[in-house]
Amino acid sequence: TIEVNASDVAAMGAEPQYLLLNLVLREGIDVEFCRELYEGIQEGCDEHRITLLGGDTTRGAVMMVSATMSGVTPNPIRRSGAQAGDLVAVTGDVGAAHAGYLTFRQGLRPVGHVLKRHLSPRCRLDVSAAIARVAHSLIDVSDGVASEVRHIAARSVVGARLDSRLLPIHPETATAATALRTTGAACALSGGEDFELLFTLFEKDVPSLEAEGVDFTVIGEVLPPGDGLILLDENGEPGALPAGYDHFT
Repeated sequence: TIEVNASDVAAMGAEPQYLLLNLVLREGIDVEFCRELYEGIQEGCDEHRITLLGGDTTRGAVMMVSATMSGVTPNPIRRSGAQAGDLVAVTGDVGAAHAGYLTFRQGLRPVGHVLKRHLSPRCRLDVSAAIARVAHSLIDVSDGVASEVRHIAARSVVGARLDSRLLPIHPETATAATALRTTGAACALSGGEDFELLFTLFEKDVPSLEAEGVDFTVIGEVLPPGDGLILLDENGEPGALPAGYDHFT
């Protein structure tokens, strides 16, 4: 809950401040479980210097946790600032969380990197401030790289071309994807829950961001709106950018 909400704040180039937490408890939940839950939440708040203000606690048929987090920034970075000629970049590596999810869904036990990324997501507040100083548009990767590029393209009224060969795929993600009869690129493009940051920037600003130690990879470029949304496959052949994950289909 903390990492997911903090990732939304990081995706605006902001610093999180306050958290309101609403908790619905079903019959049979004991006090020890609640104590451990709140201790974990407080630990996440302390790590990111977030103040837990409180919230409602009530009883219901199913257990539910919902959170509202606020953040602050003098210069919010929106999805609408991408410009033709920008480079498209993403932090860290992508596809691992979805590979972990698919492994569980097939009744197997993921290990190593894909297990950690699926069960213990981490936001990128460690690099979001540096990125915000040069980014024209910014979003977190919660629904897959393809989906996030589509969000930026729609809000910025631009096209884009991504190169699937440039996607940063961890070796363990590639291995898991092969075992699942898919590819690391497919997991990255149409999966999600990586909570890395995807952004656009001038090419001239790449060296300064690298000098700050930000771990990112350039994966494409922003095009004029009439050029559409293009994905170069493993052979460099152009095709349509996939839709990515859709919560309502």
